[in-house]
Amino acid sequence: MNIALFSDVHGHLRMLLHMIRNWQIAHSAHFDAALIAGDLGCFPDPSRFDKATKRWIDRDPEEAGFAKYFTTPVAEVERLFEPELGEFSAIRCPILFVAGHHEDYDYITSASKQAPAPGAPPNTFPVDCYKRLHCVRDGAVVTIPGQHNSRLRIAGIWGIENARADAPYRITPRAVQQLQVGGKQSFDLLLT
Repeated sequence: MNIALFSDVHGHLRMLLHMIRNWQIAHSAHFDAALIAGDLGCFPDPSRFDKATKRWIDRDPEEAGFAKYFTTPVAEVERLFEPELGEFSAIRCPILFVAGHHEDYDYITSASKQAPAPGAPPNTFPVDCYKRLHCVRDGAVVTIPGQHNSRLRIAGIWGIENARADAPYRITPRAVQQLQVGGKQSFDLLLT
């Protein structure tokens, strides 16, 4: 299987998509999935940026990438999902992430009421206008099919462990318990 793994992209989603696309073109192969281990930078409303993101915006405007490019369709981003430079230039793999501690949890909680996007794995929900960025439900397992009948079972846990007790991004015991070894939720990879 071809899996891309990222972490802490903090809104640099166009760069992430270009990295996926460039690898696929260079290797004449498609990814089966791209995974993001937290801190996607899912802030659709700039007024809801957390303190850390606000500090970086002036020096690095791409930190606001989700709000700028993934709430309303932009042709530059849409083209990355099309085979404009040949078959392998189209990004068609699911892009899965777990919520980190730099996300708008009110937005993610609201988005979690949606069903999976067409063609997306069960136990996910879309967060962007293109329905290409899929959040893995907290404490859930997602199966990614690969070539030659292979598959990868990915478990997702949101948040961070060392957070104040009332933080929305604190890892919950419920999510951990859902993934206890030996239960019905066996998995190959933990994404957190």
